[in-house]
Amino acid sequence: MINLLKPLIPPLIFLLSFAGCAGKPKQTPTQVPKTKTISYWRIKSDPDPVYDQIVNLGLKDVTVNYHVFDDEEEYEKTLLKALAEGKGPDIFSIANDQLEKYRGKLSPVPSNLLNASILEKLLPSQFATELIFDHKLYGVPFEIEPLVLIVNKSLFPEELLDVEIPLSWKGVRELAVKLTVIKNGKMQISGLALGTGKEIQRAAQILQLLMIQNNTQMVTPDRSQAAFHLFRNKENGEVEYPGVWALKYYTDFANPKSDHYTYDPALGDDIKAFSENKVAMIINYPSILNFLSKVMPNINRVKIYPMPNLWEIDFPTKEDKGKISTPKDMSRYRIEVVNKNSPDVKLAWGFLLEIFKQAGGFSDIAKNPIEEENYLERKPIRFSASFYKGAYPEETDKIFVDMADDVIKNNLPPEQAIFKAADKFNLLLKKTEELNKTREKQ
Repeated sequence: MINLLKPLIPPLIFLLSFAGCAGKPKQTPTQVPKTKTISYWRIKSDPDPVYDQIVNLGLKDVTVNYHVFDDEEEYEKTLLKALAEGKGPDIFSIANDQLEKYRGKLSPVPSNLLNASILEKLLPSQFATELIFDHKLYGVPFEIEPLVLIVNKSLFPEELLDVEIPLSWKGVRELAVKLTVIKNGKMQISGLALGTGKEIQRAAQILQLLMIQNNTQMVTPDRSQAAFHLFRNKENGEVEYPGVWALKYYTDFANPKSDHYTYDPALGDDIKAFSENKVAMIINYPSILNFLSKVMPNINRVKIYPMPNLWEIDFPTKEDKGKISTPKDMSRYRIEVVNKNSPDVKLAWGFLLEIFKQAGGFSDIAKNPIEEENYLERKPIRFSASFYKGAYPEETDKIFVDMADDVIKNNLPPEQAIFKAADKFNLLLKKTEELNKTREKQ
């Protein structure tokens, strides 16, 4: 989990001996020269999977400068400046949707260090599609964090205290309406903070996931244009717009005219309002509990549950498996990558693959943060969904935030708001295409 609260940790120096990877080749001066130094930058995680693997490896004769940043914004600012100067660490960490953004600065894994059979064992196929370009692997993941439903049970009235939290959007929405308190036309308690853009910290990811859960094609197969605004034909020949449906479903939570009105942006941003006991449920990543635990005296009443899915069954069991669609969650994870300007790319990749292999690939790293046990005790790897954002992931997310606000705050019909968003996204995909052409010429 990413911890954004602790101060910057100074570099940790390890004197390590690198034994190599990919079948433990013989140590020769050309493979692993003594007194080699590997610099490694990451965002702080708690616990830290990389630190633990470095220590467990018990290496010597190679110095690892392990520099851990706590503030994500400062980390990226420092990293981009260093890379622009042709410098930067040998190994560093980026968000999973930033790979295209940074790809021109990265070195893929040398083919003699990792073959297809090893890759298949270590990396789940859905992540391989995100991390491989032109049949080259550009990074490996060490941890994964899915979106979850976060519930403040202290805001539940007595008659709802023992209620089971549904696994379907339908059930969660109905519960949110019951938890919402409106007096004299003013919302006192929000049952679920959703519906707008800027006030909801993970609005972009939640809206994107709703579209994906509704089987919306987000981009064209060649990744050149947006597709989330397009129609599809139903089996009966009727036309439907799955992206528009998802946008309306999302924004209805903040629409006073909707039967599912559960959030008024006047309550403030969702995290602050939740910490002040004005919101009963929010959707975020589990690491937000690091912050909430420091500002909420009643943190022991806060629980996390699986992300709801678009099912008609609120509490599916194993027997219901054939009656519901495959769950779809959205996760974020950090990718460990190698700087193309590293003085020894092979050494850096060999070290990175060794600690990744020692960790068992994803098998031990992707822990399930969901406390509740049920048939869908979800594994973040298995059900994680994502889509291609090109080289501009932050700008793409802002487009989705603005799309929601266009509906709620600017009174645009969802059909107009989504086409407006698609036009903006197409411009970003065009810029990505031009960027890649420039990279190919370099």
